[in-house]
This record gives sequence, structure tokens and C-alpha cells, in this order.
Amino acid sequence: MPGQFTALEVGAIIGRLTVMAAGPVMVLANGGKRSTSMCKCACGRIKRINNSSLTSKRPTVSCGCYATE
Repeated sequence: MPGQFTALEVGAIIGRLTVMAAGPVMVLANGGKRSTSMCKCACGRIKRINNSSLTSKRPTVSCGCYATE
């Protein structure tokens, strides 16, 4: 539904990522907004990721370290 943001529970695990906290709302150049979460990867890296990327049918599962293995 337009105008609503997906909230992820702190401690939720998606692949190698653990949600640590809600991140800032990103404002896009076209005026749109994206909710984000601060996530910690199993490799130790902390990264801000769009919540829509974490909740999609094929979610983001790592900081990028999985692709390099």
C-alpha cells in the first residue's frame, strides 16, 4: 500500500544478515522514500539495506561477501 513502510523486527535473520536497527528513511531524487535497516553480515560487515530488498521474493542475503566466495 502506498505511503506505508515495511518494518523489520530487530534480530530478524535473512540469509547471512541480522537486522540490528531501523535505518534512516532514504529520500530519492524523484521524491519517493525507502525505509532501510542497519544489518550485520556473518562476515562482520555492517551495511544499510533497503527493507524492500530484504522482504522481496528473492531477498538480499549478504553484504556482497557471498557473491565473492
